Amino acid sequence: MFSAVRRVALPRFAVGSVALAAGVTALVVGSGASAQSSTTLTFKELNKGSTFAFVDNAPVSKAKGEPSASLGDVIAFTNPLAAAGKRIGRLYLHCTVVVAAAQAYKAAYACEGVLALGGGTLSVQAFLAHAGATVRGTVTGGTGGYSNARGTLLSRPTKTGADDVITLVG
Repeated sequence: MFSAVRRVALPRFAVGSVALAAGVTALVVGSGASAQSSTTLTFKELNKGSTFAFVDNAPVSKAKGEPSASLGDVIAFTNPLAAAGKRIGRLYLHCTVVVAAAQAYKAAYACEGVLALGGGTLSVQAFLAHAGATVRGTVTGGTGGYSNARGTLLSRPTKTGADDVITLVG
């Protein structure tokens, strides 16, 4: 009945998770001219310094090594964010399995998270089709300098984490 937190080595799965996290932040601020003004943030999600946990809710996986993923299982992780070689913040994300799979890295996840940056926070939501996938999501709000933020995110996995682009509109 209680959830089991498993700290397991999930290389293929964790990299995809990191990519999702990466899809959530960036900070080399530029601006674009269009009918609606926008601001583009670009940054890197770093694997180095990240944390990761897989919460195996009932029914608990009996698989050795990489676990299976059932509906309601959760991954939770944090990733450092960097721009121009400097740390600019941290991504905090949790994802819930919405399509089960025999191996956790093949499952689909609905994710929510917060990017904590120097000038405030950004709230994001995304769908992760499987680990290692490019992630497209939505910026649903923010605090501080990002108060009432709205926009999109794009996160592409890399060998060292992910390259993220956030486009804020308004």
